[in-house]
Amino acid sequence: AVGQVVLLIGLAVGVDYAMFYLRRMMEEQDKGRSPDTALDVAAATSGRAVLISGFTVIAAMAGMFFSGNAIFSSFGIGTILVVAVAMIGSLTFLPAVLSYLGQKGWLEKGRVPYVAKRRHQNEGESRLWNAILNRVLARPVVSVILAGGLLVALTIPALGMQFKEPGTEGMSRSEPIVQTLDRVDAAFPGGSVPANVVVKANDVTAPEVQAAIEQLHDKAIATGQLSEPSGVEINPDKTVAVVSLSINGKGTDAASNRSLKTLRDEVVPVTVGKLDAEVAVGGMTAWSKDFLDTMKANLPIVFGFVLAMAFILLLVTFRSIVVPIKA
Repeated sequence: AVGQVVLLIGLAVGVDYAMFYLRRMMEEQDKGRSPDTALDVAAATSGRAVLISGFTVIAAMAGMFFSGNAIFSSFGIGTILVVAVAMIGSLTFLPAVLSYLGQKGWLEKGRVPYVAKRRHQNEGESRLWNAILNRVLARPVVSVILAGGLLVALTIPALGMQFKEPGTEGMSRSEPIVQTLDRVDAAFPGGSVPANVVVKANDVTAPEVQAAIEQLHDKAIATGQLSEPSGVEINPDKTVAVVSLSINGKGTDAASNRSLKTLRDEVVPVTVGKLDAEVAVGGMTAWSKDFLDTMKANLPIVFGFVLAMAFILLLVTFRSIVVPIKA
């Protein structure tokens, strides 16, 4: 997925940065400046905005490194790289191209006739946005209340947001393969998404290890939170055993999480957990719960880092305490 993120964000910032430059350069030419002078002004204004914007995005995406998950860290690395490349290109390659096009008089080659003509007549001003801005400035308090109320209303659905891996219940039940899976689950509840207890030892076929695995099975079934079918697989070197136990629920719902908690907190510690061996509980339910727990635990750190870095960058850039607070 990182390739897709890089492509989309690279296109977004690349187009944005080019528009900043081009729009400002054309505005300066409309004021009677030469192409070279117009480009100088665009570089000093829009170029500076690109620099600030790029560093802000890079700093913000660095917050992904605090997510505690390699997936998000890789997203952060990909985004930082593509924004850095777009920023460097916008400060070097883009002005060079605009300079060449300006000298040749080709900046507006292939323009849309009616739209371009209106833009020059209005000196780049928009009647629609000016009308909105004038009303906002005339009644700032009312505008803040209305806009703020709208933003709060838009955030209300987030209060009911649930962090969850979709699992098999997120698939369409009309698909033949899902219908087959449902029939298998009905016949063997929990068998398609079992919990796996992995035991790593010098010899998992040793009597004490086998006895602990048998205890694990019996105690797990006795809790009522885990059930048959179950199974034990051992690797050829006899150093790893994987004990599979069926769990309640669909794999990522509350019932499955209760089964996982029982297995981890009550069953494993008093059975295979007492062995001189490495023991871990895996499977779809464990992966989903651990992933979401890590994400939720690190979320405040990520947000705090991003806000702090953005605040510091804006403070240094604008030499104003009001601008970063407002932003």
